[in-house]
Amino acid sequence: MRTESPGTARSLVTPARLVFGLALLVRLTAVLAGRHLGIGLDDMFQYDMLARSLATGQGFRWYAAADVALIQRYLDFDPTTHPDYDPRGLPTSFRAPLYPAFLAVLYGPAGPEARWFAARLAQAVVGALAAPLTGPWRARCCPAAPGPRWPPRASWRSTPCWCCCRWPWPPKTCSCP
Repeated sequence: MRTESPGTARSLVTPARLVFGLALLVRLTAVLAGRHLGIGLDDMFQYDMLARSLATGQGFRWYAAADVALIQRYLDFDPTTHPDYDPRGLPTSFRAPLYPAFLAVLYGPAGPEARWFAARLAQAVVGALAAPLTGPWRARCCPAAPGPRWPPRASWRSTPCWCCCRWPWPPKTCSCP
């Protein structure tokens, strides 16, 4: 068992933790500023419908009768009048299931009123976790790149083609390893 004396204890502030903390602070500022915002009508609404359906045990369904009522003014037709329409919604495989499942896990504890805030908060944490991974990723993809490896410079400079070819998006003649 290894013991360290108080004078040689490792610092709790590491570069990775510092980058994560700053990234999280920026994201949390945006989340808190928009905590009362709703969602858009297209993708956000569809993911929300799927997540609510999963959270309530209805399966992977969207456009339930309650959802159609919310957007009826934008539709040229009423899908609830179709003889085969199920009021629980239409089974679908149009969207990939992982993100709606992620939202459904959040929606349970958050409740219907705070579900969008909970989703934005969780996304802020997940996004902030990606920030400290940029430095090691750059060091692995571009070991001979000039400049410091940690902390990483701007993320657009960390792409492999920037390191190799000095272009944010490579021209057709660029052969990045």
